[in-house]
Amino acid sequence: MPTPPLPQNQLREWKVQKIPGNVTRSHVSNSDQAVIRHEGGHSIHDMLWEKVHRGEITGRRARLIKAYSTSTWEEFYTELGRPDLWQEHQRALRATHSSGAGSKVPSPEIQQIDSAYAWSNPREFFAESFTAYTAANPEMRALMNDTALEHMQAMLGDADVPDAGE
Repeated sequence: MPTPPLPQNQLREWKVQKIPGNVTRSHVSNSDQAVIRHEGGHSIHDMLWEKVHRGEITGRRARLIKAYSTSTWEEFYTELGRPDLWQEHQRALRATHSSGAGSKVPSPEIQQIDSAYAWSNPREFFAESFTAYTAANPEMRALMNDTALEHMQAMLGDADVPDAGE
């Protein structure tokens, strides 16, 4: 079961870490099973990265794996070749945390999951998304937007098909 939404005052500590305004949970889930899946997600991601490094995974799938291996969101969008999305990411955060002007919800092109911890960095986003993606409960996948779901499918699924331009 997903972690229930937190009261706004309890999310305050997470908001300091710069999360979008539509995030309502600290983590996808705090159950023992979810924590094990989260940590397993880090291991799976490491194995995928090794395959990219050896040239066994290429194309868009490799770019996504590399992007989710970066330390910062700016590096993430640079790796994807989408600096415009880095600007959108920042705009949504500024709307949430400063003047409040503008949309607090990032563009649908920005990967989203209802987990404050996921917004720590791309590696944690992968692990939190892996937790939701691999859960038996379909409610967990509903915590991801279509972009996050597509990213997980591309990285974990039958996605070694190169981009159309490759």
